[in-house]
Amino acid sequence: MRQPAERRSQGAGAALAELADLKVILLGNATLVDGDLRALPDLANQFLKELRYLAPEHGLWGEYGPGEHVPDGLDLRSGRPVLSLHGPRYAPEPQQLRGADLLLIGFSDAGARAYTYLSSMLACLKVAAEVGLPVGILDRPSPLGRAFEGGGLPEEEWNIVAPYDLPLRHGLSPWEIAWLYASERGLPVPARVPLGEPPCWVAPSPNLPTKEAALAFTGNVLLEGTNLSEGRGTTRPFTVLGAPWLDGWRLAEELAGEDGLQARPLYFFPRFSKHQSQRCCGIELHITDPERYRPVRVALNILAHARRYPDFEVKPGLRRLGGSQLSAWLEGERPEPASLLETWAPQEERYRRRIQPLLS
Repeated sequence: MRQPAERRSQGAGAALAELADLKVILLGNATLVDGDLRALPDLANQFLKELRYLAPEHGLWGEYGPGEHVPDGLDLRSGRPVLSLHGPRYAPEPQQLRGADLLLIGFSDAGARAYTYLSSMLACLKVAAEVGLPVGILDRPSPLGRAFEGGGLPEEEWNIVAPYDLPLRHGLSPWEIAWLYASERGLPVPARVPLGEPPCWVAPSPNLPTKEAALAFTGNVLLEGTNLSEGRGTTRPFTVLGAPWLDGWRLAEELAGEDGLQARPLYFFPRFSKHQSQRCCGIELHITDPERYRPVRVALNILAHARRYPDFEVKPGLRRLGGSQLSAWLEGERPEPASLLETWAPQEERYRRRIQPLLS
């Protein structure tokens, strides 16, 4: 496997200025900002003369909700063409990449496998390789650090919310995931353009308003595959969760021994999404020590607790999010998180070996 190369970090504007004379296709959105909080589309419009956009989920400017159809169109600010990769198609056609000098990719990641920006990126890497188009990635470290949790997925289970054999919480930057994918699939490795750290948290998608929500999301995204509310429709998505039939006080007691976490029982009304306008009982997660908190393990404990209620339901999406091993585990008579974590342990060790060149 090829070793990753090092390069000094720089500002997004300076990186784009170096590409001014190239015909660029940009897969990205406004979640990536520079040190002055200028969004990537504005920077690209300023520095790049010939430019076309590919928009992932939520659109170029992030105004579309989760799962919403993003149409093709024109950039609201510059009038340049925008081709959607979330609705009309989920990968570009080869002819849609021809005529360019470079495919540039830039977005803020959330550190989770179940993030469709990664699906768009990997799909574009594959098509770019088919047409011989060089790829560069504007890259920052994972906002959640190097820790990783959760089993991988066999290729037959890959899908838009699980695009590659990665743990649920992967601990890699976008370029590092691209490096792993390209190296293991025999594709050209993209160039890395390392960027300096942003001055503050910028939500990578509408329901991850805080870093705490993003950290919880890596595990609690699994709740999307059930009839538990994962907090969408509240001001605290992924750190508030529950259902009309759940006993939040009992759940909080069961989570009392989890490292780096305090769970507070509460009632809440989701204003949209699951259980809209119904009183839900549940918990709010207060992450007291992000280094010790294990969001995937906590999510498994939440699912195992909810499984005891007769009104609990598993939806088809859970298998897509978590894989067949997780689905089979939850369908058991009395699932225990320790048993699934034990099953996943060899997969996590294999993952550690796969990414070792990135850790050294």
